[in-house]
Amino acid sequence: MKKNILTVIIFLATVSLANAEMKTIDPPQVLDGAVKFGVVQSLTTCVQGQLFLVTYGRSSLKAGLESYGMAISTVQMFEERDGKSLPIRCK
Repeated sequence: MKKNILTVIIFLATVSLANAEMKTIDPPQVLDGAVKFGVVQSLTTCVQGQLFLVTYGRSSLKAGLESYGMAISTVQMFEERDGKSLPIRCK
């Protein structure tokens, strides 16, 4: 019985419940000349009041073939205020 209670307590202590609001601020934009065979797009999104830049692209490995590579990158955007690097808040 003690083992079962301990298992439940450990399980509840290690489970994290997350709820995040996410909205796209700008429509996706195409970045020129980023990939030789394909398109790279970027968008800014707001997650829990913080601004993020998301870039993603799909490019063929060889022109004319059906094999594709997909890359997604997400970075948090920061600004400099009074000599300090602070995260940008969504408006």
